Amino acid sequence: MKARNENGIIKIYPTVPNIWNNFLNFAQADAAILHAEGFYDLHQPVINSVTQKLGEIYFDEEYGAYTYAVIEKTQAEIDYEAAIEGWHHPEFELRIVAPDILLIQAPGVETWARYNGLPVVAQNGMVYLYCDMILPQHEGLLIAYQNVINIENRPI
Repeated sequence: MKARNENGIIKIYPTVPNIWNNFLNFAQADAAILHAEGFYDLHQPVINSVTQKLGEIYFDEEYGAYTYAVIEKTQAEIDYEAAIEGWHHPEFELRIVAPDILLIQAPGVETWARYNGLPVVAQNGMVYLYCDMILPQHEGLLIAYQNVINIENRPI
């Protein structure tokens, strides 16, 4: 993988173009020609994804290649990632967690959710229904099954 600075913006090239400016078979050009045209290797640092993240891409003069800054995550970022793990659809504010057997007793719940474009995830004997709000017409059903379901707010 190569990268090139184009008008102050670093563009990543998964493959070197075969035709470039006046060069045919540019992808087979030697390093000196690639460098003369601004193409340098892109190295992705190995990080500990629990405690680190990749920052901005930059040209490392010492190694003559593009790479990414390695940034230490804050404790708040680490805590949030741990809390959100297993939250299949973080774009939703709420999830209803119920044993999957409950869908046999109330199959209309899954049908209604899917019809309205809400994700339903079945995993390890549980069903996770994601939404942003609970409609008044569904409160009775939730009260009826309050001993077997959990309504959870997305971690913040």
